[in-house]
Amino acid sequence: MAPPITVYLLKATEYCNLNCPYCYMFNLEDQSYKKKPKVMSLEIVRAMATKAVNLARQQDVHKLTVSLHGGEPLLAGINWFRSAIEILRREGEKQQVHFAFLTQTNGVLLNEKWLNFFESEKFTIGISIDGPPEIHNKTRINFSGRGSYKETLRGLKLAQNHPDVLGGVLCVINPNTIGIEIYHHLIDIGADKIDFLWPLDHNWNSPPPQPSCNSSTPYADYLIPIFNEWWNKDRKFIKIRYFSQLIKNILGARGGLDSLGGNPISIISIDSDGSIEPVDSLKACGDGFTNMGLNVLTDPIERVYEMPLFQAAIAGQTGLCVSCRSCPLHDICGGGYLPHRYSQYNGFDNPTVYCRDMWKLTTHIIDAVHSAAG
Repeated sequence: MAPPITVYLLKATEYCNLNCPYCYMFNLEDQSYKKKPKVMSLEIVRAMATKAVNLARQQDVHKLTVSLHGGEPLLAGINWFRSAIEILRREGEKQQVHFAFLTQTNGVLLNEKWLNFFESEKFTIGISIDGPPEIHNKTRINFSGRGSYKETLRGLKLAQNHPDVLGGVLCVINPNTIGIEIYHHLIDIGADKIDFLWPLDHNWNSPPPQPSCNSSTPYADYLIPIFNEWWNKDRKFIKIRYFSQLIKNILGARGGLDSLGGNPISIISIDSDGSIEPVDSLKACGDGFTNMGLNVLTDPIERVYEMPLFQAAIAGQTGLCVSCRSCPLHDICGGGYLPHRYSQYNGFDNPTVYCRDMWKLTTHIIDAVHSAAG
């Protein structure tokens, strides 16, 4: 039976006030945003609300999670946010479907007005920060090339006064930096819920650069010292989602972290023009890659189940390549994130481009868990 759709990404905006070089929305292969409205119309929100709620009832789903996403979603403005969630909640109430709301922001536009709004509406927000200023300001830059660390930190500090709102910080792994130093900085600025993301700018069409030694594992070498300190000292006080989910998988309790792979990714993205697409990270695979020819203004959402790309996303373990299925770790790492497995020749029938790193990291964590269990 196909998994139900429980998570929607609404592209509130398809533009941003930053110009991060690794951004899968604007600076990798996909350029479809250029043909789409900068801000989603409320007409599209209404169409999505009606069709998502109807589908939820058909699938016996009583709670939907909506991430108001971007670009930088706060550029849509607080009045747009207020109108959008009113539309969604009103439609949900008709059929006893509850909405939970998330948003991911670069933090630059956060102020007390926004945070009070998020608190009153029971939003959870994440803030993106890549480390101390000398690191963050190389990657999270505006269109003049100026770093955003000062503004992001200001937003983060304000959000920390609203603990029910702040869901945590997101940091993209940069193997040219020292992971443990990034981790220490995040702790120093008060982050206690952290998500480290493997970069989306690499798949088998564009593999990560390797030094002359092709057995190098720079991403594992970034993460393992962080894991060691977290495991031995900080895990009672600091939540690192990626490590926590790997440990659950090791112990046999698989979860829903799509970046680990192995689970069906039944996430739907509604772009600002109403396009119905699979999880937006697949935009990293190519220009127009996620275009399935569907639009929420004209098509029922459930038509995604007919589309090969969505079928690949929900395949889970059955979609892993032969080498992954024969690997003893595939139940734990899940074969890696779907976009990282893509090549133009084999589609998703590949291991993750980060396979060597994931093997090293996963076996290291397995050893730590088994040692702790005696």
